[in-house]
Amino acid sequence: MAINKAKAIEAAQKLIGQNKLKEAVVEYQKIHKEEPKDQNTLNALGDLYARLNNIPDALTYYTKLADIYVGDGFLVRGIAMYKKISKLEPANTNAMERLADLYTMQGLMTDARAQYLTLAETYLKTNATNKAMEVMAKVLDLDPSNVKIQQRLADLYEHHGQGPQAAQIYRRLGEHALQGGHTDEALKWVQKATTLAPGDAEVLLVQAQLEQRTGKAAAALATLEKIPNLEEHPEALHLLLKARLDSGDTSAAEELAEKLFAADTKNFAAFLEIARHAAEKKDGERAWKVLGRIAEPALEHDPGQLAPVARRVASLLADSTEAAEFAVQATRKAGDQSGLLESLSRRARLAEQTEDFARAKEAYDELVTLQPENPDFSSKLRSMREKLGEPAVAAEAHAAPPVMVEHAEAAPAEVELDEETLAYVNASMTDIDLFSSYGMTDKAIELAEQVVSRVPSHLATNEKLLDFYLGTGNDQKVVQVARRLEKLCRKAGNVGRAEEVAEMARRYSEKIGKEAPAEAAAPAAPAEAVHEVDLSAEWATATEAPAEAPAEVVEAPAAPVFNAKEAGEEIEFYLAQNLTDQALAAIARYEEQFPGEAAVAELRARVEAAAAPAAAAPVEAPAAEAAPVEAAPEEAPAGVAAGEGEGQTFEITLEPQPAAPAPAAGPMSAGDFFADLAGDLDAALAGAGAPPAATKPPAKGAPPAKGAAPPRGKVPAPAGASAGALAEVFEEFKEELGEVEEVEDPETHYNLGIAYKEMGLMEEAISEFQKVVKAAEKTGSSSHLFRVCTLLGVCFIEKGLPAIAVKWYERALKSPGLDEEGALALRYDMGVAHEQAGNRKAALDCFMEVYGANVDYRNVGERIRELQGAS
Repeated sequence: MAINKAKAIEAAQKLIGQNKLKEAVVEYQKIHKEEPKDQNTLNALGDLYARLNNIPDALTYYTKLADIYVGDGFLVRGIAMYKKISKLEPANTNAMERLADLYTMQGLMTDARAQYLTLAETYLKTNATNKAMEVMAKVLDLDPSNVKIQQRLADLYEHHGQGPQAAQIYRRLGEHALQGGHTDEALKWVQKATTLAPGDAEVLLVQAQLEQRTGKAAAALATLEKIPNLEEHPEALHLLLKARLDSGDTSAAEELAEKLFAADTKNFAAFLEIARHAAEKKDGERAWKVLGRIAEPALEHDPGQLAPVARRVASLLADSTEAAEFAVQATRKAGDQSGLLESLSRRARLAEQTEDFARAKEAYDELVTLQPENPDFSSKLRSMREKLGEPAVAAEAHAAPPVMVEHAEAAPAEVELDEETLAYVNASMTDIDLFSSYGMTDKAIELAEQVVSRVPSHLATNEKLLDFYLGTGNDQKVVQVARRLEKLCRKAGNVGRAEEVAEMARRYSEKIGKEAPAEAAAPAAPAEAVHEVDLSAEWATATEAPAEAPAEVVEAPAAPVFNAKEAGEEIEFYLAQNLTDQALAAIARYEEQFPGEAAVAELRARVEAAAAPAAAAPVEAPAAEAAPVEAAPEEAPAGVAAGEGEGQTFEITLEPQPAAPAPAAGPMSAGDFFADLAGDLDAALAGAGAPPAATKPPAKGAPPAKGAAPPRGKVPAPAGASAGALAEVFEEFKEELGEVEEVEDPETHYNLGIAYKEMGLMEEAISEFQKVVKAAEKTGSSSHLFRVCTLLGVCFIEKGLPAIAVKWYERALKSPGLDEEGALALRYDMGVAHEQAGNRKAALDCFMEVYGANVDYRNVGERIRELQGAS
């Protein structure tokens, strides 16, 4: 019998209100049995078990929920859930690793590296040296150019008898050197790798690539033959084909191409490469024969790559009407207008030479429509009509362009390229097709991006990139490439295609916005509209074309002079909340900007002195019966939609463990804003006697704050000489690793902040929202700050710091374009925050201002009466 889900939830909530947690678990278990993947149920069960201090079961449900989020593609929610797991069990290495992997997938490389370093340190402290080395190898994947550390780690692998692992590092070093054109250095690393792993397929492949690059085709062939199960390695097959062609063994190359083509007729790229190679050798007959083998699938699946080869073959076989006709088909199918002009001209001349005047007239007719200003084409067309006895057509010079097969408008003309660049592009396009046909999409994308970086306006490559990103589901890249294509097509006059890709960019931008998780909002008062802003689309625009900074944006200091007062106030702000990691990160930033500054050194000493007692503080046990944080404010905060977060009403927000340090998301850029903020914080704390929701000292072994600098203290060396050496390498990691290149992505930080807020991780949410504010300041897009500033106010209210919330509401009020309704809502929320902070006069002023604009707004009249009565 199916369970009544609504009644079960209602019963569970009632039991929670009565503090009957075990009974509530029973109700939720009934739902879980019927709907094992219901996200709200999994989260509720995890929360209840955490409150019952049953940490293992809580982690089980949280982990299930995190895996569902990730499996469904909601990576930021997965990150937030694993963060929640890490706070509940700081030493959970699985959660640490998953967090690091997800950060990497989301492009948050700084956070990923910090998480990996924390994980490696955890393994080192437990003498799990092998696992520590595996994690350190992942860190190096984020920074492959750091040869010194790569070599040190490889040496350690060798010392531990782990030759295969060392060989993989040497192989990566060899690949990196080869990509940079340093063949001698590549040879050194490859020799080390082959010595340690002589039969490894990846090592042998790099060796063959090096031999091929240095002109040793025969040696490359011999190396490739050593690769076990060669047919399972598409990249090796591609290299084998090239090596056979370069060594002159064309029959063997054709045999390989035939084998691939027989397995799948879409795998024609090898034959296309053979045809291109033959054409380069001026063997037109052989090239034409090969093209005949793959004509049909190539025309259907990749006319863009086929067209230039067909044109080259037609030029070699100057008397072949078949080759000329095929070139016309290929260029027309590819939408290659300049190629079509050339091919049609050749076909027309051949038809005229063979006195096939009807076919010649047909070709010249099309040429005139394509290029009406060309007098030669018009003259030839008149001549062919005369020969056929047809009357002349006066308006033929004004004929409209023909409709191409692929697009309604004439495709853009190909970019004029020099011979070297053209050869590079053609060879790269062949490789791209080979990679794609072998299923190696990542490598195809990588190579296509390289071509676009060299020839940004190359239409065919941009089209391929768009197809690849559509296939891989990378919506952000789809938007990026589609917008670039739109500009290229409009510039070339192909309005139809431009509109197609513009529409695609619009759709996928909307899709990205819709997939952004909605934040859980406090219930709004009935019948009151709340100002709503769709931030996701705005951020897409902001990052693409930053607007000029409005006057309201606080300007950065004009000269790089150290402001000791402002820096001191910033550090005081962090220390007042026990946010020592953020303070240390700020110090590190100042040290980088102002090396040798004595005042910065004094600030570091002050912060480290404050951090010392916190580090020694004992870890508190989770509260067995933490009170649920379910009481929402009477009114919905400004800028947060009433409907958002529906279905989350029974979520239990917990703080069973001491909170981990919040991410190092530095404060606002303006010094006066910081000073004012710190002053209000001090006043709030003084009035309360203690911070209402101050962050507790970090639990020992807890992950570092997102974006925070790695710990400066030395890692205790594990037992054993080799383990000690690994600890030394780990220290070198933290010293040697440079900044990870990371694309500023406000939307990701915004979505992550929303996810953290939904999970009750307010410190993390605040950090992410502050990163969005910083990014907006950099781009000058202050008009987009309204929603984020409002959310920061909400978060500080929920943390019990209303004085700080007021500052963010004030900042939101300065947002350009804020409408009257939004301003009214913000004034009201600011009044509530002032009242909670004990500032009744300021609260009354806010409510009176709202009352003056709308006497019926929410319960503003009642608020005013209460405040006036209390005074």
